[in-house]
Amino acid sequence: MASYILFLGLDGVTHPYQGTPPKSSSEIKLGDTYFRQENVVEINRVIHKLKANVVIASSWKGRYHWPLYNNLFMGKVIGETPTIDAFLEGKEHIRYREIQRFLDEHNTNSIPWLAIDIYRDQFPPTAPVIITNKEQGLTRNQADTIIRWFAPSSSLA
Repeated sequence: MASYILFLGLDGVTHPYQGTPPKSSSEIKLGDTYFRQENVVEINRVIHKLKANVVIASSWKGRYHWPLYNNLFMGKVIGETPTIDAFLEGKEHIRYREIQRFLDEHNTNSIPWLAIDIYRDQFPPTAPVIITNKEQGLTRNQADTIIRWFAPSSSLA
């Protein structure tokens, strides 16, 4: 069993923000425009150090079948968050509510979780979320911070 669940945004996390998802599944590969090696390496370091499974929590979800992302994230992707209709259910903290719905639907509420995203307003102030600079994606310094906070007995290397 995983020690953590990592809810992963993609745009602005795995690469600088572009606002549009890949046009085809052939673009879901390391080193491509959408999955910059330096960002994916840091995400994988976090996955390894936290012994985490990954859930895709991105507006891209549903566009491609989530197992496609396993080739990028150490085979640790276990699903994607459900989509909440903002028109019907409201926009406030929508990404957080999608995460909570995933946890409820998969009986994983007892597993600690962390989100990496670019949208602070999609989470309440106390939510465990790291906000990336959308022009850089997840950086080494941010990955180090995550590891120090969530896996303090682990080395940073």
